Amino acid sequence: MQMSREQFEQLTGERLSRDQELVTRGDMVPQNGQNYGQQNWRPVQPNSQPMQMGQNTLLPEHVPDKQFSLKSFVPLFAGIIGLLTIGRLSGSLAAMSLGFGIMGTGILCRREMDDYKPERKLKALMTAIGGGAVGAAGLVTLFAPSLSLHMSSLILTLSGIILIGTPPVTRHMKLRRCTEKTRAVCIGNRQKRGGKHHNMMYAPIWQYIAGGRAYTAYDDVYTSPQQFYEGQGTDIMVNPNDPRDIYRGSDPSAWALMVFGALMLGGGVICLLRLFGIF
Repeated sequence: MQMSREQFEQLTGERLSRDQELVTRGDMVPQNGQNYGQQNWRPVQPNSQPMQMGQNTLLPEHVPDKQFSLKSFVPLFAGIIGLLTIGRLSGSLAAMSLGFGIMGTGILCRREMDDYKPERKLKALMTAIGGGAVGAAGLVTLFAPSLSLHMSSLILTLSGIILIGTPPVTRHMKLRRCTEKTRAVCIGNRQKRGGKHHNMMYAPIWQYIAGGRAYTAYDDVYTSPQQFYEGQGTDIMVNPNDPRDIYRGSDPSAWALMVFGALMLGGGVICLLRLFGIF
Protein backbone atom coordinates (compact mmCIF):
# COMPACT_ATOMS: atom_id res chain seq x y z
CA MET A 1 0.00 0.00 0.00
CA GLN A 2 1.36 3.40 -0.96
CA MET A 3 1.51 6.07 1.73
CA SER A 4 0.24 9.42 0.57
CA ARG A 5 2.28 12.57 1.01
CA GLU A 6 -0.32 13.92 3.45
CA GLN A 7 -0.20 10.75 5.58
CA PHE A 8 3.58 10.88 5.70
CA GLU A 9 3.64 14.52 6.77
CA GLN A 10 0.95 13.93 9.40
CA LEU A 11 2.82 10.88 10.71
CA THR A 12 6.30 12.37 11.01
CA GLY A 13 5.63 16.08 11.34
CA GLU A 14 8.00 16.68 8.40
CA ARG A 15 7.27 18.73 5.31
CA LEU A 16 8.36 17.27 1.98
CA SER A 17 9.29 19.44 -0.95
CA ARG A 18 6.80 19.15 -3.79
CA ASP A 19 9.40 17.63 -6.10
CA GLN A 20 10.55 14.95 -3.63
CA GLU A 21 9.37 11.44 -4.42
CA LEU A 22 7.84 9.40 -1.61
CA VAL A 23 8.54 5.70 -2.13
CA THR A 24 7.30 3.42 0.63
CA ARG A 25 6.10 -0.14 1.11
CA GLY A 26 4.61 -1.61 4.26
CA ASP A 27 3.90 1.95 5.35
CA MET A 28 2.81 3.23 8.73
CA VAL A 29 -0.57 4.94 8.74
CA PRO A 30 -2.62 6.53 11.55
CA GLN A 31 -6.02 5.25 12.56
CA ASN A 32 -8.89 7.35 13.92
CA GLY A 33 -6.80 10.51 13.61
CA GLN A 34 -4.84 9.86 16.79
CA ASN A 35 -1.36 11.21 17.45
CA TYR A 36 1.77 9.33 16.55
CA GLY A 37 3.07 6.90 19.15
CA GLN A 38 -0.25 5.85 20.66
CA GLN A 39 -1.46 2.29 20.80
CA ASN A 40 -3.75 2.50 17.78
CA TRP A 41 -0.93 3.12 15.30
CA ARG A 42 -0.50 0.09 13.09
CA PRO A 43 1.79 -0.63 10.14
CA VAL A 44 0.03 -1.72 6.99
CA GLN A 45 0.80 -5.38 6.30
CA PRO A 46 -1.54 -6.53 3.53
CA ASN A 47 -0.40 -10.15 3.61
CA SER A 48 1.73 -12.56 5.59
CA GLN A 49 4.40 -12.91 2.90
CA PRO A 50 7.83 -11.32 3.43
CA MET A 51 7.87 -7.70 2.30
CA GLN A 52 10.85 -5.75 1.07
CA MET A 53 11.14 -2.26 2.43
CA GLY A 54 13.93 0.16 1.69
CA GLN A 55 17.17 -1.78 1.33
CA ASN A 56 15.53 -5.22 1.00
CA THR A 57 14.93 -5.60 4.73
CA LEU A 58 12.80 -8.67 5.47
CA LEU A 59 10.09 -9.10 8.02
CA PRO A 60 11.08 -9.99 11.62
CA GLU A 61 10.38 -13.71 11.41
CA HIS A 62 12.82 -14.01 8.51
CA VAL A 63 15.70 -12.14 10.16
CA PRO A 64 17.26 -14.12 13.04
CA ASP A 65 19.84 -12.70 15.42
CA LYS A 66 23.43 -12.80 14.24
CA GLN A 67 24.80 -16.30 14.80
CA PHE A 68 28.50 -17.08 14.98
CA SER A 69 29.92 -20.31 13.62
CA LEU A 70 30.82 -23.08 16.04
CA LYS A 71 34.50 -22.80 15.13
CA SER A 72 34.60 -19.34 16.72
CA PHE A 73 33.97 -20.92 20.11
CA VAL A 74 36.48 -23.75 19.77
CA PRO A 75 39.24 -21.75 21.58
CA LEU A 76 36.86 -21.01 24.45
CA PHE A 77 35.80 -24.65 24.74
CA ALA A 78 39.47 -25.68 24.72
CA GLY A 79 40.22 -23.11 27.41
CA ILE A 80 37.43 -24.40 29.63
CA ILE A 81 38.62 -27.99 29.17
CA GLY A 82 42.13 -26.88 30.08
CA LEU A 83 40.77 -25.06 33.12
CA LEU A 84 39.03 -28.21 34.34
CA THR A 85 42.04 -30.47 33.70
CA ILE A 86 45.55 -29.02 33.82
CA GLY A 87 44.18 -25.87 35.46
CA ARG A 88 43.71 -27.86 38.65
CA LEU A 89 47.49 -28.11 39.01
CA SER A 90 48.01 -24.37 39.49
CA GLY A 91 46.29 -21.04 39.23
CA SER A 92 48.77 -19.93 36.57
CA LEU A 93 47.83 -22.78 34.26
CA ALA A 94 44.14 -22.08 34.89
CA ALA A 95 44.59 -18.41 33.96
CA MET A 96 46.55 -19.34 30.84
CA SER A 97 43.94 -21.82 29.64
CA LEU A 98 40.91 -19.64 30.18
CA GLY A 99 42.55 -16.36 29.19
CA PHE A 100 43.98 -17.51 25.88
CA GLY A 101 40.73 -19.36 25.13
CA ILE A 102 38.74 -16.15 25.57
CA MET A 103 41.27 -14.27 23.44
CA GLY A 104 40.97 -16.76 20.58
CA THR A 105 37.17 -16.66 20.60
CA GLY A 106 37.17 -12.86 20.68
CA ILE A 107 39.44 -12.70 17.62
CA LEU A 108 37.42 -15.24 15.62
CA CYS A 109 34.07 -13.62 16.50
CA ARG A 110 35.45 -10.25 15.47
CA ARG A 111 36.26 -11.62 12.01
CA GLU A 112 32.69 -12.84 11.56
CA MET A 113 31.03 -9.60 12.56
CA ASP A 114 29.50 -7.27 10.00
CA ASP A 115 31.97 -4.68 8.73
CA TYR A 116 29.38 -1.90 8.93
CA LYS A 117 29.16 -2.29 12.73
CA PRO A 118 32.67 -1.31 13.88
CA GLU A 119 31.57 -0.78 17.48
CA ARG A 120 30.82 -4.50 17.77
CA LYS A 121 34.21 -5.31 16.34
CA LEU A 122 35.71 -3.03 19.00
CA LYS A 123 33.89 -4.90 21.77
CA ALA A 124 35.20 -8.21 20.45
CA LEU A 125 38.71 -6.76 20.25
CA MET A 126 38.53 -5.53 23.84
CA THR A 127 37.36 -8.99 24.90
CA ALA A 128 40.34 -10.52 23.10
CA ILE A 129 42.75 -8.05 24.72
CA GLY A 130 41.35 -8.74 28.18
CA GLY A 131 41.52 -12.49 27.68
CA GLY A 132 45.04 -12.25 26.29
CA ALA A 133 46.15 -10.19 29.28
CA VAL A 134 44.82 -12.85 31.68
CA GLY A 135 46.60 -15.58 29.72
CA ALA A 136 49.84 -13.61 29.61
CA ALA A 137 49.65 -12.97 33.36
CA GLY A 138 49.23 -16.69 33.94
CA LEU A 139 52.26 -17.39 31.76
CA VAL A 140 54.41 -14.88 33.65
CA THR A 141 53.43 -16.17 37.09
CA LEU A 142 54.05 -19.74 35.94
CA PHE A 143 57.77 -18.96 35.65
CA ALA A 144 57.91 -16.18 38.27
CA PRO A 145 55.47 -16.99 41.09
CA SER A 146 56.72 -14.01 43.11
CA LEU A 147 55.02 -11.71 40.58
CA SER A 148 51.57 -13.20 41.05
CA LEU A 149 50.30 -10.29 43.14
CA HIS A 150 51.69 -7.79 40.65
CA MET A 151 49.98 -9.57 37.75
CA SER A 152 46.69 -9.79 39.62
CA SER A 153 46.78 -6.05 40.29
CA LEU A 154 47.56 -5.26 36.66
CA ILE A 155 44.77 -7.51 35.39
CA LEU A 156 42.22 -5.91 37.72
CA THR A 157 43.29 -2.45 36.60
CA LEU A 158 43.30 -3.27 32.89
CA SER A 159 39.95 -5.08 33.07
CA GLY A 160 38.41 -2.14 34.89
CA ILE A 161 39.65 0.32 32.27
CA ILE A 162 38.26 -1.84 29.46
CA LEU A 163 34.84 -2.25 31.09
CA ILE A 164 34.55 1.46 31.89
CA GLY A 165 35.93 2.81 28.62
CA THR A 166 34.39 0.55 25.98
CA PRO A 167 30.68 1.60 26.29
CA PRO A 168 31.22 5.37 25.84
CA VAL A 169 33.69 4.78 22.98
CA THR A 170 31.27 2.49 21.12
CA ARG A 171 28.45 4.99 21.70
CA HIS A 172 30.58 7.76 20.21
CA MET A 173 31.39 5.58 17.19
CA LYS A 174 27.70 4.86 16.66
CA LEU A 175 26.61 8.50 16.93
CA ARG A 176 29.27 9.59 14.46
CA ARG A 177 27.47 7.52 11.83
CA CYS A 178 23.87 7.94 12.95
CA THR A 179 23.35 11.68 12.63
CA GLU A 180 19.75 12.07 11.43
CA LYS A 181 16.88 12.02 13.90
CA THR A 182 13.57 10.45 12.94
CA ARG A 183 10.49 8.93 14.54
CA ALA A 184 9.98 5.16 14.70
CA VAL A 185 7.00 2.95 15.50
CA CYS A 186 7.25 -0.40 17.28
CA ILE A 187 5.63 -3.04 15.05
CA GLY A 188 6.33 -5.98 17.33
CA ASN A 189 8.97 -7.60 19.52
CA ARG A 190 11.45 -10.41 19.09
CA GLN A 191 11.58 -12.74 22.07
CA LYS A 192 14.14 -14.95 23.74
CA ARG A 193 14.80 -16.32 27.19
CA GLY A 194 17.77 -15.01 29.09
CA GLY A 195 19.05 -13.53 32.29
CA LYS A 196 19.65 -15.20 35.61
CA HIS A 197 16.15 -16.70 35.85
CA HIS A 198 15.69 -17.38 32.10
CA ASN A 199 12.82 -14.91 31.88
CA MET A 200 11.31 -13.99 28.54
CA MET A 201 13.11 -10.94 27.14
CA TYR A 202 11.94 -8.59 24.39
CA ALA A 203 13.66 -6.52 21.69
CA PRO A 204 11.53 -4.01 19.73
CA ILE A 205 11.19 -4.12 15.95
CA TRP A 206 11.10 -0.60 14.54
CA GLN A 207 9.54 0.78 11.39
CA TYR A 208 10.45 4.30 10.30
CA ILE A 209 10.85 6.62 7.34
CA ALA A 210 14.29 7.63 6.03
CA GLY A 211 15.01 9.25 2.68
CA GLY A 212 11.41 8.80 1.57
CA ARG A 213 11.41 5.02 2.17
CA ALA A 214 10.02 2.81 4.90
CA TYR A 215 12.54 0.65 6.75
CA THR A 216 12.44 -2.05 9.38
CA ALA A 217 15.24 -2.32 11.96
CA TYR A 218 15.78 -4.86 14.70
CA ASP A 219 16.80 -3.58 18.11
CA ASP A 220 19.78 -5.32 19.70
CA VAL A 221 18.75 -4.49 23.27
CA TYR A 222 16.60 -7.13 24.98
CA THR A 223 14.77 -6.13 28.18
CA SER A 224 12.47 -7.73 30.69
CA PRO A 225 9.74 -6.67 31.21
CA GLN A 226 8.77 -5.54 27.73
CA GLN A 227 9.72 -1.90 27.16
CA PHE A 228 7.74 -1.07 24.00
CA TYR A 229 4.41 -2.40 22.76
CA GLU A 230 3.10 -2.51 19.21
CA GLY A 231 2.08 0.95 18.05
CA GLN A 232 4.23 2.92 20.49
CA GLY A 233 6.73 5.40 19.09
CA THR A 234 10.16 6.79 19.98
CA ASP A 235 12.92 8.92 18.49
CA ILE A 236 15.90 7.17 16.88
CA MET A 237 19.09 8.27 15.16
CA VAL A 238 19.63 6.96 11.62
CA ASN A 239 22.77 6.58 9.54
CA PRO A 240 22.04 8.59 6.34
CA ASN A 241 24.43 6.38 4.36
CA ASP A 242 22.75 3.16 5.54
CA PRO A 243 19.25 3.71 6.97
CA ARG A 244 19.23 0.19 8.44
CA ASP A 245 21.94 1.34 10.85
CA ILE A 246 20.17 3.02 13.79
CA TYR A 247 20.87 4.11 17.35
CA ARG A 248 18.11 4.31 19.94
CA GLY A 249 20.03 4.59 23.19
CA SER A 250 22.59 2.93 25.41
CA ASP A 251 22.18 -0.68 26.40
CA PRO A 252 21.11 -0.74 30.10
CA SER A 253 23.52 -3.62 30.71
CA ALA A 254 26.40 -1.32 29.74
CA TRP A 255 25.89 0.67 32.94
CA ALA A 256 26.12 -2.48 35.04
CA LEU A 257 29.37 -3.40 33.30
CA MET A 258 30.75 0.07 33.91
CA VAL A 259 29.92 -0.12 37.62
CA PHE A 260 31.56 -3.54 37.83
CA GLY A 261 34.55 -2.14 35.94
CA ALA A 262 34.84 0.75 38.40
CA LEU A 263 34.99 -1.72 41.28
CA MET A 264 37.68 -3.75 39.51
CA LEU A 265 39.66 -0.63 38.67
CA GLY A 266 39.46 0.61 42.25
CA GLY A 267 40.64 -2.73 43.62
CA GLY A 268 43.48 -2.89 41.11
CA VAL A 269 44.68 0.62 41.87
CA ILE A 270 44.61 -0.03 45.62
CA CYS A 271 46.64 -3.22 45.16
CA LEU A 272 49.19 -1.42 43.00
CA LEU A 273 49.53 1.40 45.50
CA ARG A 274 50.12 -1.10 48.29
CA LEU A 275 52.71 -2.97 46.23
CA PHE A 276 54.68 0.24 45.76
CA GLY A 277 54.25 1.21 49.41
CA ILE A 278 52.20 4.29 48.64
CA PHE A 279 48.96 3.23 50.30
